Amino acid sequence: MGLAGQDRDTFQRMYAAAICRQIEHELDFRNEAANATRLAECMAGRQDVTAPRIFPELCTRRVLTMEW
Repeated sequence: MGLAGQDRDTFQRMYAAAICRQIEHELDFRNEAANATRLAECMAGRQDVTAPRIFPELCTRRVLTMEW
């Protein structure tokens, strides 16, 4: 049995809001900077893996700054 009427509209609005929040989180480069920093820490002892240095003071929600 499916949702009907107002329940369906409420569900769709809640679902759309959840998707928007997740997309905003995924597109926030501060999260990417934190993930890249964690990766570098995890791989620090390996000679065969390098990770670019992150410059957190230059990172924002829309800008990820790292060495090339």
